[in-house]
Amino acid sequence: MKGKMKQAAAQTHRICKANKIPFPQEVWSSMKKSKGAQSQETRQHNYNVTHLFRTMLLMKITLISMFLWITIASTYYGLTFKVTSLKGNPYFNFFISGLLEFTMAALCLPIMNRFGRKKPLVVGFIFCSAMCLTSGFVNSYTTGYDKLVTAFGLVGKCAGSCIFIVFFVYTTELYPTVIRNVGLGLGMFWARLGGVMAPQINEWTSVLFGFDVIYLFGTLSLIGGLIVLPLPETHQKRLPDTIEEEVTIPAEACALTDKAEEEDAIGTLLGRKSSSENV
Repeated sequence: MKGKMKQAAAQTHRICKANKIPFPQEVWSSMKKSKGAQSQETRQHNYNVTHLFRTMLLMKITLISMFLWITIASTYYGLTFKVTSLKGNPYFNFFISGLLEFTMAALCLPIMNRFGRKKPLVVGFIFCSAMCLTSGFVNSYTTGYDKLVTAFGLVGKCAGSCIFIVFFVYTTELYPTVIRNVGLGLGMFWARLGGVMAPQINEWTSVLFGFDVIYLFGTLSLIGGLIVLPLPETHQKRLPDTIEEEVTIPAEACALTDKAEEEDAIGTLLGRKSSSENV
């Protein structure tokens, strides 16, 4: 709340009055105390980029995020530039591309609410890779399927835009509160670098290496889908506030999961035992 507790309290009172519910005084007092301690800790630390590498978990998240951001941005903008060079009317292709992106942007929120962050990201990367590689193969080894080549390329770009949206949310949830803006800022640096590199990649890949650039985008997307797998799921999970909690919260979650599984197993055994006694 950035020290604006009085304004936040006034807004909360207004919301409670509008909804005709009592003001949650106990919850507010607890949160106020927690925020005070957190603000004191934040003032004592000047967080910077080096804090993104303080633990093995943070280092893993940061290195993977850096690669994913540059991959997502270079693939998305590279395919955007390539849309006008695909077979067919370039203006119509660009219009269809924008229409598909608008549709996917509207669907991203319900997809994330239903399936979380990690699964849509992995599926999106692999789907984008499949579309790009298929478009390249059809274009290179067949003739007379120009519309199919264009369709695969447009759908691949649409998947790239969906990945962009999901990873924005996912990145902010991977980092603790105290370094969340630093982590996202570093990710944006690599994303902008990927955007700057995209037209050069489009221009020089076929000249230097002799193959269509869409193969490169497909390969990068496939690698991106695979390296997302070690990252934790953040949907409906308690997010860490401090660097220390970044390590302890996953351990607590595992302990709770193991305990729940153990209780379920005991309940199942007791149920079987009572059934056998009744027989």
